[in-house]
Amino acid sequence: MAYVEVYKGGLFSSGYYIAEFVPYSTMRDAFSGLAPERDDVCLKKDFVNFALSLHAKGVLMLDFNSGNIFYHYDAVSGEYRFALTDINRMRFGKRPSVFAVMRSFEQFGVQADALYKLAVYYSSYTGRDLELSMFAFLYYRLCSRTERFLKGLIK
Repeated sequence: MAYVEVYKGGLFSSGYYIAEFVPYSTMRDAFSGLAPERDDVCLKKDFVNFALSLHAKGVLMLDFNSGNIFYHYDAVSGEYRFALTDINRMRFGKRPSVFAVMRSFEQFGVQADALYKLAVYYSSYTGRDLELSMFAFLYYRLCSRTERFLKGLIK
């Protein structure tokens, strides 16, 4: 709803983000099986449609993890509705590439089979090549695992 930035000596000192409270489950709950769903497939398809609508408008979440996305079932429309939090890292501009989209989906922190289903839905809705989507997804999954492994070695 609003944000406030505090500057001291011309430099950013602190910031405050004011948002509406939404008492909904997160996508993390949905992917981990903690939240009972009317239709799990419908939820994931509606989520991909939501992500597609953002991408079509040139919006790419750079912190697209499952804990930052809230959802609820709207009985009037018969669809799931979504709300985003932690929106300080977004990129606006042209429609993101398959690689940018799959990198953002990789941030979900969910099992590979769930992300595979998201990639399949995404590719089928956009008409983009599934093999390219899967390659991009697996590439970024490997990068993030390698990064975590190396951080573990350093510690």
